[in-house]
This record gives sequence, C-alpha cells and structure tokens, in this order.
Amino acid sequence: MARVFPAKPEGFVPKPALYLFLLVSNFVATFLIPYASNTPSFMIVSIISRALPFSFLALPYIIPETWGNVHRHPHDTHATYTTLFRSISTISSLLHVKSSFFALFHNTPESTYYRHSLLHPFEEEHRSALNRGSTALSRIFGAVLEHPAISAFGSGRCWGEPFPVLDSLVEILLRQYPSPPEQSVSSNC
Repeated sequence: MARVFPAKPEGFVPKPALYLFLLVSNFVATFLIPYASNTPSFMIVSIISRALPFSFLALPYIIPETWGNVHRHPHDTHATYTTLFRSISTISSLLHVKSSFFALFHNTPESTYYRHSLLHPFEEEHRSALNRGSTALSRIFGAVLEHPAISAFGSGRCWGEPFPVLDSLVEILLRQYPSPPEQSVSSNC
C-alpha cells in the first residue's frame, strides 16, 4: 500500500482548490438529487452524493505531494481551512435561499379559486398577494409543526441547544481578550 500511496511529510495539506473542487462537486450532487428522482440516474447521483463527503478524509492520502503544501507550523494551515469553511458557508446559504424560494413557490396557491354557493355555483374569486403569501407560509410552518422529523429539525433539536455553545464562546473570548485595566483619571488642577 505504501507504493501506491506514499506517506506524506508532517504538516502536509492539500491545496485549497482541491478541497473546493470536492466541495462544489458535493453541493452539485446534493442539488441534483430532487431533479434525478424517478430517473435512471437517481442511483448514480445518490451514491455520488453519499460518497463525496468521505473523499475529504481520503484526499491528503491519495494525492501526490506536489498537489499540496508542507507547513512547518500547524497554524500555517489556517488559511486553507478558512477558505474552505467560508466557501461551505456561502454555498450552504445559497442552497438555503434556493430551498426557501422553492418551498414558498410550490406552496403558494393559485390567484383565483371558485367559491361554491347555491346562488352562484361557479363564482370566481381572486386572492390578494398577502393572502397567497400567508397561505404559503402557513403551509410551510404547518409542516414544521406536524411532522416529527421536520419538527425536530425546525425547532433546532438537531443542532442542540445554542446557549451552552454561546456561553463557552464568550468565556473563550474573555480569556483571549481580557479587558484593559481601568485607569484612574487624575486632574491636573
């Protein structure tokens, strides 16, 4: 195995472009899953979307040493990972906006509907934009409250409680940036 994948020196990190290529490929595969449903390519797309996240772990071991950088100090790798996590957050935000838009678009009712009554059996009524928008939002929020899996995700139980995380962050910041000692103001009168 050492002949196929030679050992890398200490401090070896792949170049950010390789990580970004895998990241974009992963998000594209995730983006294509709804469009591949009920098609022959669904299995391929779903397998690729499940296998790509593990490629991040294997990347430092399978690429040649020329495709990466060797850093002397572990803190020198921060630029690579900062670029990667900024890209993750940007693409995730774009996917969230896309999903939110399509959720509202697909749950918005038609602008006209037929009201049935005895006097006017096929009377057509028009909905206002506010009525259509509030109906779409109520359908989306109704799904969050009705389905247990979506309810757990929507309420934040999948992410855990945010307050212990914020408390620990504040403690770290206070230790890292202590407040300056107060200086007494003396008057020169």
